[in-house]
Amino acid sequence: MDMMLYSLLTLAAAVPTATPLTPDHLRDIGCVAVMAIIADEQKRGRSRYGQYPAAGMAGRKWAGIVGERIIIQSGQPAELIAFAMREAAANEQAELISSANPAAVLEARYTVCAPLMLTDIDADLANTPLPIPQKQQKQRR
Repeated sequence: MDMMLYSLLTLAAAVPTATPLTPDHLRDIGCVAVMAIIADEQKRGRSRYGQYPAAGMAGRKWAGIVGERIIIQSGQPAELIAFAMREAAANEQAELISSANPAAVLEARYTVCAPLMLTDIDADLANTPLPIPQKQQKQRR
């Protein structure tokens, strides 16, 4: 994780009008990766991931929220943020594989990440206007 952090901070500093990614940005990127791993394993039908709520749609929505927020806050290009998310997923997966107790590692990460995801999704929904109902045309007979 330290090498990834160094690489991302170095890349982030290279964009003149942008600011480096903050610890909160890196935390959120890592959490998006955790949810992506869970969603992928659920999609594959892996039973040990069934204990978690379905992460596919919510995780995708959250990845968009986090990505957009980091791009706006940091001024970093979308490609850098996408790269950071891919690297975070690879690092999270490597950590799970190398762990003596991957289930405990994943549970600990999920415990940190799920509330962040739910808070962001709830805030996004609260700020999304409801659709305007369309007038129904009278049917002709």
